[in-house]
Amino acid sequence: MNRKIIKQGSSTLTISLPSSWTRKLGLSAGDEVDVNISDNVLLVAAEQQSKKREITIDLADVPAGIMKTYIYYIYINGYDEVTLKNVETKVCDDISNYINSMIGYEIIDETKGIIKIRDFSGDKEESFDQILRRIFLLIIAFAEDGTAMLKSKKVSSFKEFARRDHTVNKFVAYCLRTLNKKGHKDYKRTTIYYTVIHMLEALSDEFARLFFQLGSPIQNGTIKHYEETVNMCRKMYGVFYNFDKKEIQDLILWRNEFRNKIATYMSKRHVNDNKVLYRLSKVAEFAVDVLRLRISLEI
Repeated sequence: MNRKIIKQGSSTLTISLPSSWTRKLGLSAGDEVDVNISDNVLLVAAEQQSKKREITIDLADVPAGIMKTYIYYIYINGYDEVTLKNVETKVCDDISNYINSMIGYEIIDETKGIIKIRDFSGDKEESFDQILRRIFLLIIAFAEDGTAMLKSKKVSSFKEFARRDHTVNKFVAYCLRTLNKKGHKDYKRTTIYYTVIHMLEALSDEFARLFFQLGSPIQNGTIKHYEETVNMCRKMYGVFYNFDKKEIQDLILWRNEFRNKIATYMSKRHVNDNKVLYRLSKVAEFAVDVLRLRISLEI
């Protein structure tokens, strides 16, 4: 969309705002807008909330195995009111429980194969930065508590412990939703942050799979490697919020050494320990991916 610059007075230059945009946000003469400058881009944002986004999805031809995926992407894409039609009775309870696990979403009506959902978070929504930091802290706590779990050798509790990843996933979805609805304050970094969130989710998933698939206790040497990986994750979090080029380089070098060490140990360990070592190597890779993206945010 192009706009001509109009000269007013001796030195003031103005452009007109698109009428479709001002009508959508209910703006009129005298209202204030927020103006930000970023290189050659002028970003104009209104304080007023845009119209609630609504969507209706017919689940009649959606296979049961991907219904949750549909609902997940409706949620993270920022829809405020959702109507699900032709919800079969056999999947109704499962879908209802899934919806109720989403931050802000609540079912307001459920009758005759129709589920209506509304977002009640409204102005209570946390900022993107708050949610992102919470995701980091949830992952660190999950990983740290895993050390005690491994040392306890209570195999029967491993799968239940792995479900702590569900909380991480819940806040990941909420963070992506916030980013899609509002964007990042520096819009050019929105895509980078989107990728950071997905990398953190993948990292947490590896810890969850480690415990979910573990069928017997592991050797003390493997637990030591686990502790090293957790320490690396702590440092990843620290340097993400306190950028340090030397620290990032050291962590990447540690990852390289760890990769070689794991390859050597896997040839000497029991198959159960090898499962853990494989997951730890993937955690280290995802952590380095996050650090590389952090460099991108600095440029």
